[in-house]
Amino acid sequence: MIAVTGQERGPVLKIGTGDGAPTVPLAALGRDLTAIDIDEHRVRRLRQLLPTVRVGRADALRHPLEHPVLVGNVPYHLTTPILRRLLARSAGAPPSS
Repeated sequence: MIAVTGQERGPVLKIGTGDGAPTVPLAALGRDLTAIDIDEHRVRRLRQLLPTVRVGRADALRHPLEHPVLVGNVPYHLTTPILRRLLARSAGAPPSS
């Protein structure tokens, strides 16, 4: 994940911060990085661990997915809704629910 992200250009959105295992190496790339998680405790811990990264509490099903590079270990039950949002965005159509 980190190697592929390093080859892409533009700001990165990390969906689901977890405990920071992939987010910390992403931050080390020195790119503009935003990380979101729905769990406020994980957000708080990661903000302390990575003060240079924008870390926010957000729902990936509602947060704007406007970054050119999206990275995430997405839970299985969220994969289809997130992919639908991304496909709708690329097609210029409103996302379906």
